[in-house]
Amino acid sequence: MRYWTFPGVGLFWLIALALTASSLQASHLLPIEKALLWEVSRSEKVLGYLFGTYHLPSDDKRFERPITLARTALAGVKTAAFELDLEEPGLHEAIGQAMVAPDGPNLDQLLGDELFAKASSLLEGHGIPRFAANFLKPWAVGIILSFPRSLEGQVMDQVLQDLARDINIAIIGLESPEEQLDPYDDTSLHEQVEFAKIALQEPERIASINRQVADAYLDGDLEGLLKISLSGSTPAERASNERFLKRAIFSRNHRMANRLRVNYARGDLFVAVGALHLPGPQGLVNLLRGFGYDMRPIFF
Repeated sequence: MRYWTFPGVGLFWLIALALTASSLQASHLLPIEKALLWEVSRSEKVLGYLFGTYHLPSDDKRFERPITLARTALAGVKTAAFELDLEEPGLHEAIGQAMVAPDGPNLDQLLGDELFAKASSLLEGHGIPRFAANFLKPWAVGIILSFPRSLEGQVMDQVLQDLARDINIAIIGLESPEEQLDPYDDTSLHEQVEFAKIALQEPERIASINRQVADAYLDGDLEGLLKISLSGSTPAERASNERFLKRAIFSRNHRMANRLRVNYARGDLFVAVGALHLPGPQGLVNLLRGFGYDMRPIFF
């Protein structure tokens, strides 16, 4: 099964956000500047960099500016950390297994015959045969169909990891596949099905959001990404998104920040994670500030 990277996806579960920050002092709750790359330092000693990624494929001309920015920072470190090490043995198999529900209920039972027929046809275009599509979990269907096929292939995370390996930089993963995917499984089956239905029934809406997100990202506007994610069409959708965001973004941010707290102290570290992990009071920029690190934006 094709490997799908998850940072920054599930946009319809990232629409609403209750910005709480009980774990941070008020002085650290700063709006962050328009920047994808951040210098991390303490006591005027540069310890590394934090970079926000997005799923622009390497053959997209817009890819050049952010990847050049990241490449410059990457060249000056000894270790690079990503959400997942994409070359970790068994990773693709683990993700593929996590996306299927072998014990049911099957997708045709959850979506009904008409929507399942539409889903299976669209999934075939992504390389997933009909018999396999019936075993996919609804959240997996929603994620796969939320992104146009033009965004498949070698994406930014893979390009950066390849660059790191080419210059003999050590690579570490900040999470296990289970830690990254558990929030999807922890979402109620009803909410998963609704997510899949939106992906099937509202492709124009998805395409519009994808364009807005790409534009905000290429402008370095992380706060703008957050605002886009805050827009919602119904109270029920906003409530569902809020519950999911707390599990899939905020809880992971705190876990990653606690791990990076130690890793940055060693110095010479480049970190690349999905761009939506950076902004907000519980984003990595402010969490690392709360740990006493100085975060300086590096602009295009």
